[in-house]
Amino acid sequence: MLFQAMMVGLQQAALQQQQQAAAAKEEEPRSFLMKRGDVDMQEAHQQAQQQKPAAERSVSGSGVASSVHMTKEEMDKARRARAEKLERDQAEKARERQEAEAKSRSREALFNSPFAGAAKPMGKY
Repeated sequence: MLFQAMMVGLQQAALQQQQQAAAAKEEEPRSFLMKRGDVDMQEAHQQAQQQKPAAERSVSGSGVASSVHMTKEEMDKARRARAEKLERDQAEKARERQEAEAKSRSREALFNSPFAGAAKPMGKY
């Protein structure tokens, strides 16, 4: 009976040593800064979770979250500004495309010129 108690105690001690060795092995490749970063990141996430319910946001009819309430006139003005910017961008792209096509045509014309034939027709001096 005494022998069995000693064997159980030795087995438990061996198991604890194995668990400690496994934990130490897991910790070895990680540097202090990595461990510190993990702790800092967890704290940041916990703070974000605590602040999340307190944040208030309004959703306008278009489904966009905004913290500023806009009147109908301001929304129309912003919409017109976005449309004008889009038109300017499209016009700029169209102009660039036309310039690229013109360059391409001129390059092709340079290499596809008819160089065949004599410079001076025969029989006419």
